[in-house]
Amino acid sequence: MLFENLPPLDIKSFINTAVILISLAGFLAIWRGAQGIRASYSITYIRVRRARVAAGWRLILLGIIMVFAGFFIKIYGEPVIYNYVPVTPTPTLTPTETPMPSLTSIPSSPEDIPAALTTEEPISVEGTQTPHIPIAVEVLFEGQVTPPADAVFSPLTFSHGVDADYIPEDPATEFDNPVGHLYASFSYDKMAAGVQWTALWYRENELVYFETMVWEQEWGTGGYGFTDWNPDPGEWLSGNYYVEVYAGHELKVEGTFTVYGTPPTATLAPIQPTTPIIATFTITPTP
Repeated sequence: MLFENLPPLDIKSFINTAVILISLAGFLAIWRGAQGIRASYSITYIRVRRARVAAGWRLILLGIIMVFAGFFIKIYGEPVIYNYVPVTPTPTLTPTETPMPSLTSIPSSPEDIPAALTTEEPISVEGTQTPHIPIAVEVLFEGQVTPPADAVFSPLTFSHGVDADYIPEDPATEFDNPVGHLYASFSYDKMAAGVQWTALWYRENELVYFETMVWEQEWGTGGYGFTDWNPDPGEWLSGNYYVEVYAGHELKVEGTFTVYGTPPTATLAPIQPTTPIIATFTITPTP
């Protein structure tokens, strides 16, 4: 699983930074105004003293306005920005009543992020059912299971690799054996640290791979991520595959891809026959 924090997507952090800077400037203006009024008491000339007092009150009024401006930006700034700057890409979160073989993939883990928990053996899921997290996976949860209501993920894109910016190379939805290493890339926004994140890979109705982990602060609220699966070549059986991505217990996105052809099988080198060694003995009679 891999994530890269990209500040341009993180509008919430931009709003918080602006609120902090405006509020600090406002409190500084109030403090400077109060200091100016206090210092004016020692001025002998009335006109100068009145001018200093008036300037002090102007600074205090400006500071109060700036503090209130920061308060309103904190409450209304983000919704206003999203009216003019939509999240890109806009994910499609269309719930399906019948689970498909139409599904999507998930993020994979990099070297500097804790290793993902993965399945040793496939978990069989009987019949067609509403998407959910199996109990065998849920018992591994360590984080919060209630994600931010506005957290979004873009549709998943499958490929054999990603470039330096984590953009998929030669994306496709159909793959021929031998498949090899497969990636599922996506973008995300408005995620929160501490939320349990889970990705499930299915072949038909059989869970063949999963990862679940707590969303780290360093991954940020917005950016790009991917999930990858690199099993033994013989595990890429032909058929329909789908991936489900959850934040907590909430299904955020799903996608499908298809594998064609027979997976390669391990070949054993033929055993070379050995030539038997025959020992010969010479018996010399004793006179």
